[in-house]
Amino acid sequence: VFEDSGLYSHQVAVNISAGDSSACGSGQGFDIQFFVNSIEVTSGSDPLFSQDPVFADDGTLTFVPAPNAVGRATVSVVLRQIGSSADPAVGGFEVVVQGVADPPSFDLDKPVVVVEANQGVSVVSGVAVNISRDGDQDVEFVVDDVGDPLLFLRRPTINVETGELAFQTFPDASGTSTLTLHLSSTATLNDLDPSCLRPSETGFANVTGNGAGADCLYDDGPFKGVTS
Repeated sequence: VFEDSGLYSHQVAVNISAGDSSACGSGQGFDIQFFVNSIEVTSGSDPLFSQDPVFADDGTLTFVPAPNAVGRATVSVVLRQIGSSADPAVGGFEVVVQGVADPPSFDLDKPVVVVEANQGVSVVSGVAVNISRDGDQDVEFVVDDVGDPLLFLRRPTINVETGELAFQTFPDASGTSTLTLHLSSTATLNDLDPSCLRPSETGFANVTGNGAGADCLYDDGPFKGVTS
């Protein structure tokens, strides 16, 4: 199962038999019951479960992984005849909780940025805050849309480490532009488009020292669409 997948409840034991009832002399079979004999976490998070594995008499296994827990556990199960002195049936299995990458996230602390014209490259600190990634996840801000692209000599970018917004407007330019962006877990430079390889000094390149524009990225990651 996967990390944070919630309740697991499926029939995993089949061909369940109460065994031979002739020894009891009554001609009637025994009732049978499953018991979880032991749970041993062999690797990863401990506790691994917020609801420990249990077995129903029809062979249905039920458990709930603990929040953000990943790892392996060996579970020993006993099937016995109630009221019988016969040896129980003993079995075991392994539960594997596989980790999944949580979507990256961030907040915008400065939804409106105002700068003066003709001041060169503008660097505004603290635009994106609370930038969160899962472990060693490689993340990058991708600008999906610039409302007025003709306003900018240097396309806006956001530094994923500092949250700084950087851009440069054309000389004497004024106006308003709305940016749409998302924090992506995977992004590969589109080196097949010649416009993405022009030096930034031309003023038209979408690739700068701080990142790349959305139209110069292939984004096939599972977290595309996490926007603000």
